[in-house]
Amino acid sequence: MTNDTSSRKAVVISLGTGARRTARWIHEMSVEYDIAPEFSFVSIETTSLDESGVPDEFLTIPLETDARVKKRFEQAKADEAVDYLNDEHELLVQGATRDPPVGRFLLEYHSRRVYEMITEQIRSAVTEADSELSVWILGTLSGGTGAGMFPLLSAMVHRIGSDIGNDLNIDVYFNGLATVSELSENRRTAPGGVAEYYVNTNNSLRAMSTLLALPDAHGRPRNNGPESLEMLVAPGLGEAKGLLQSDFDISTPRLDALFLMPINEDTAEDADWEGNERTSYLARVNYTLASTVIGLSTTSGDNDLGNLYNKVLTDRLYTLDAASVRASVKPALQLIDTENEIFTVRSQLDHLESNLEGMRTFANDLETLRSTTFKSGVIPDVVTDISSPLAGRSSQLIEAVSGVAITDVEFDEVETHISRVLSEVPEREVDSDPFEDDQQANAIDVFEPDGFIPHAAIGRYAFLKMVLARIDAALEDHPFENRVEDLWEKNEAELEDEFAGLAGSDAPTRYEQALDPFLSNHESDVQDQIAATSIVSVRKRSRLSRQLSSIQETRSELKSLFEEYERLTSLQERIASAELPALGSEIQETMDLVDTGTEIASNLLEAKQNRLRNLKQTRQSYHNRVVNTTTGRITEIPLNIDSTKNLSRETLESATDLFDLVDAGLIDNDSILRGINRAVGLLKEPMEDYFHEMADNQPSRLLIPMTAAGNKPVFTLNGTAQPNMGAITANNDVTKQLNVGTIDAPFQLDFVMLHGNVRLANTSEFRLFTERWETGQIDTLLGKDVDVRQHRAYPELVPSNSLLDDEPFVGHEDDADDEEEVVA
Repeated sequence: MTNDTSSRKAVVISLGTGARRTARWIHEMSVEYDIAPEFSFVSIETTSLDESGVPDEFLTIPLETDARVKKRFEQAKADEAVDYLNDEHELLVQGATRDPPVGRFLLEYHSRRVYEMITEQIRSAVTEADSELSVWILGTLSGGTGAGMFPLLSAMVHRIGSDIGNDLNIDVYFNGLATVSELSENRRTAPGGVAEYYVNTNNSLRAMSTLLALPDAHGRPRNNGPESLEMLVAPGLGEAKGLLQSDFDISTPRLDALFLMPINEDTAEDADWEGNERTSYLARVNYTLASTVIGLSTTSGDNDLGNLYNKVLTDRLYTLDAASVRASVKPALQLIDTENEIFTVRSQLDHLESNLEGMRTFANDLETLRSTTFKSGVIPDVVTDISSPLAGRSSQLIEAVSGVAITDVEFDEVETHISRVLSEVPEREVDSDPFEDDQQANAIDVFEPDGFIPHAAIGRYAFLKMVLARIDAALEDHPFENRVEDLWEKNEAELEDEFAGLAGSDAPTRYEQALDPFLSNHESDVQDQIAATSIVSVRKRSRLSRQLSSIQETRSELKSLFEEYERLTSLQERIASAELPALGSEIQETMDLVDTGTEIASNLLEAKQNRLRNLKQTRQSYHNRVVNTTTGRITEIPLNIDSTKNLSRETLESATDLFDLVDAGLIDNDSILRGINRAVGLLKEPMEDYFHEMADNQPSRLLIPMTAAGNKPVFTLNGTAQPNMGAITANNDVTKQLNVGTIDAPFQLDFVMLHGNVRLANTSEFRLFTERWETGQIDTLLGKDVDVRQHRAYPELVPSNSLLDDEPFVGHEDDADDEEEVVA
């Protein structure tokens, strides 16, 4: 092996949505292993997809389905020469979904652009300084895009890559990597899922077996296929690109190797595409596929990739499997981060709960403030409960209110007293709408109740309520009302006659409309009597003079009392009708704001509580991964800790490889070996039903360890090819210094197992389908009738005497022997 991969490049071409996800995994792994510059990516799509998650390095080639394309599609359906299309096929906006003939049509129609863009991408990926190039074609053979394009694109890319390799004098190797629909030998009932997946898989395998000249069921070379693939619906590509008018040679295999992996369609339908390879089925599928590409593109035997193909990859068809052994460094760091976040969220919850309780108390206090009856010279406790600045000025407030000359004060003077005592009291400290629409965007301290208190408004409100209490007290027993009542009683008979209906009126009305006019009339009468009395009538004039003086004094007294009474009622009206309602509105706005904040804070509190519950579950998950061996293909070596308190971020972050963890006492050599043995024991041939019967006699297995240079004393292989499991396990000795892998993942050992000598005739994916066709029971297998020929994109690659050329769903027991010779 070699660590110098600077002269080796790889181009990954993905066909369709599923393959693009695999390409993204390859990209992510190449970045993780610091080999990203070695890889270039092309993505061919027949449907519009969200490009937000696609790396910038990807060259996307969309194959549009606009009106012009649809017109050509209809013409092709009517063209007898285009034998893979018929009237039943439809070109939908979704592209070639589960319809391989449509996928092939779109590739042919857009072939010029596809050819030119792939050529440009490959040319830009390599230079004369490079010595090797791997071209990978990825596809899902159970779909529409991958199944419909894979054979033709293999021939197209072979032409492009070979021409560029010859121009630059570099070795080019062509690989296919595809998934197929998984069937099982003992599955005798309908597989479930989408029936077309299984039909497409079978048709694709038949086409690829012819394209790659795979041997038939008896091991004989297959040589009855066509010499070329023609693109009958493609616009002329022109000879400038070295093409012979849409005609690609397939007289020899166009791929050096085809790697297949079966997937369970039922499980895949229910799984998330994104996720962790430990927990997501499709993530594990993509991990396995990506590991194969990374492993074969970067690991070689005897220092060159050509040697790997010439001496090790002796077959054209391989199935694959992968497993991983990982020290629990990442989950341990995640556990520490989760513990820290739990502490943070708990602190936030405590703070938020305190703030929420304070806001509720504050809202109740404001309500109490508005319903409290104030007394003269007394500040209610609720005022000091709400506002500490006002509590510190209680004596000043009382003194200022007491200093108001209540009987003759003007409102301006009241304002002066308020301003003097509240000059240093703060206004509201927040905006009227301090809350974000998104509750999660609000800071915890935005709900602190102190930030909502309108101190000056409450102080002013309390001051005026106390002034109003003094006014109310002064008016309650004011002498004006008593004097009016007294005079009315003394003169009731005359007043009732002259001012009928005013007896029940208030004191000011009776004074202004009755008493004062009545006294004024009496005063005029007495004055007239004095003027008419002789000067010699001394005693009479004296009596009349005293009566006049008494009336005038009474009028003067009533006027003075009335004016004082009016000033008080005017001030009372000003405070009660103008000043206090405005302050009440401000306090109500504050209450509304607090109510809004309380609701948002309550929702945020619930969200934080949910977050805490999720974090606790996450912590348990990480804790389990740190202290327990994980079952499945991803084996995590447990750390030797009694509790999370034994974990040190500094130790974990300073460790550079497995041996640093051993030295720190977090793992031991035996744990590493147990993980390796378990992982290697899981690697198996995933497709052929009878593989175990010939494995010992005809071993053709290749184990690719993707390990770190720093971990080489732990486990690598002596070269890359090992004939059997015994030879593999014999090298699992930490005392041996073996060769160095090229992948740098200090705490992770990934293993890819390739299985050769695989016969399609022995795979459920191929054999069960054919058996059911022969007996006319395809509908039993698939759960519904499916026209196999409707999904066949490459009829020229399926042998002409194939049973699948006959009428659908008709038994062919008599032709079983003939089928045995052509099935491969």
